Amino acid sequence: MRNKLFVGANAVLCVLLFGVKLTGPLWHAAFGVMLVIINVSHVCMQFEKMKYRDKKIQLVDGVLMAALLGMFVTGMLMHPLNGILAVKILHKLTALLFILSMIAHGLQHRKKTAKRGAAQERKEA
Repeated sequence: MRNKLFVGANAVLCVLLFGVKLTGPLWHAAFGVMLVIINVSHVCMQFEKMKYRDKKIQLVDGVLMAALLGMFVTGMLMHPLNGILAVKILHKLTALLFILSMIAHGLQHRKKTAKRGAAQERKEA
């Protein structure tokens, strides 16, 4: 249940963040901070499990967190640097990388859940 709530909150925040022209810059910043807080807290809760995952999963998780950090830093730098185009481009690229790595992360979870379900069916049979 907690994971579904996390995924739902992430999805809603990502949609809201991509609609910056609808929400405005202040809400965009607030939603961005919420996204960072939710994802960092999720990583902290899963930290012990993360040590034992295979290298492919650790790679996707690392890219996901690096993209989140990149989005956060470039987002914070945009206002003081008066919207320099290079920072805006980096912000959008890290956002795209974040979304793609979130999709990859979700697919890894689906694959793991499917394997667990198949193993459970074999046990019962």
